[in-house]
Amino acid sequence: LVKLFRDMTAPLEAVRAYADEDMTEGEADVEGASPEEAVMMHRPDGTKGEVPSSTIRTFTLGQNASLSSTEVHRFQSQNAVIVRALAARLSLFLRKEITLEQVSLEVVDLAKYAKEFEEPRHMILFKIHPLEAIGVMDISKPLGLTIADRMLGGLAVSVNPDRAIREVETALVDQIGQLTMREWGASWKYEEPLRATLVGHEVNPQFLQIGGPEESFYHISIEACIGDCIDQIQMLLPVRGIDSIIRHLAMQ
Repeated sequence: LVKLFRDMTAPLEAVRAYADEDMTEGEADVEGASPEEAVMMHRPDGTKGEVPSSTIRTFTLGQNASLSSTEVHRFQSQNAVIVRALAARLSLFLRKEITLEQVSLEVVDLAKYAKEFEEPRHMILFKIHPLEAIGVMDISKPLGLTIADRMLGGLAVSVNPDRAIREVETALVDQIGQLTMREWGASWKYEEPLRATLVGHEVNPQFLQIGGPEESFYHISIEACIGDCIDQIQMLLPVRGIDSIIRHLAMQ
């Protein structure tokens, strides 16, 4: 009986031989394969090492912030309130009525935006502190020329939309951009006061260097009317860069 129990619990020789044979064949296949290109990588502990290229995989992390529809809706509603208040502020500054209305808010990537809005554009790049997020305020050329005309003492009517924007007009439109972003930042009740600083310009959306191809942005379209000009202002805000603002808004 003891001998029978020992025989039943001991590994079968055939199974053991098959396992050894299978392992040997696998090793032989690896040895016979063509050498694979090695890729240098940095490990989390700071060391470097080479790994086979086939082990490298591409992952997209955080393309869209995990915000609920309620949070995004509240963000959209708050932006609409800010835009209306901004219209009153700009009307006082320009000493002429300007109306602003948020018409849409969606999530896009830079490729989609560049395809929809072709050059030339007057895009003001700004950084939001302390979030260190970079956004874009894109003022249409006809609207920018009309606003500049008003700031230079004109009536904001019958402005030629096809001519180039002069340097002095660019500086004037930048003032409107800075005023807009200052008001936008001051309207949010965040842990720290939000400040926006101008960091550059761009005329072609395809050349925007504010995020990778997988980066997502809130695209806010604002319809503006001043004098006889009706056109739009576009805003791009990085989803991951400002999600803390939206979450903070939801807790209020």
